[in-house]
Amino acid sequence: MSIETEKAYLSAILHNEEILYKVNISPDDLIDVNHRLILQACKNISGAGNTPDLVSVANELKQSVNPAVIADITSIGATQVNWKFYTDKLVADIMHRRIERLPAEINEMLRAGENVKDILSKTGDYLDKVSISFNQYKIEKASEFIP
Repeated sequence: MSIETEKAYLSAILHNEEILYKVNISPDDLIDVNHRLILQACKNISGAGNTPDLVSVANELKQSVNPAVIADITSIGATQVNWKFYTDKLVADIMHRRIERLPAEINEMLRAGENVKDILSKTGDYLDKVSISFNQYKIEKASEFIP
């Protein structure tokens, strides 16, 4: 996953809060620790009924993230017009990472002595969830969203 893609996604959120709700991306889905904190701050600010922007996010994170990191995100230039491009890429990267983690999780279950049939069932359920998440995203994305 590209750190630049994460920056662009966060930049788009800071330009238009509604983008935060178009796709269910968790802070844990992001690679960069600062980006995780910024996304969580955006969700917290929005959840409190305020609009996440450069100032509110910087205030929320003044103890944990250098303001220059936040300012760097806003310089990327993601806008409400090109947010779909960055979100598409980010979601594809997240799905790829989730699938890449699967073999390690299967090995962990095998080492723990879980029944192979249970492992296959859990693996199938996991892949179904990844597929459903991706398909739901595609359905949401299909509607036009340029305020």
